[in-house]
Amino acid sequence: MATHKVPGAYDTLIAQLDSQDPVNRGLAAVNLGALGDRRALDRLQDLAGDDSDERVRDAATRAATNLEVPDNG
Repeated sequence: MATHKVPGAYDTLIAQLDSQDPVNRGLAAVNLGALGDRRALDRLQDLAGDDSDERVRDAATRAATNLEVPDNG
């Protein structure tokens, strides 16, 4: 979904960050990083610092880092 820039992907993925399932939260974070939409940056940074699951925090940290890198192309 994220790599194909499907309409509504951002909203769907942002909603998944509130899932009770850490796998869903982690996958949403990874896909938001791949989507490249900088609107997700603040939410990912919050998740990176506050999520109860270490794997989700790691995924959110990597995704946020991807969004922080300036696009040179």
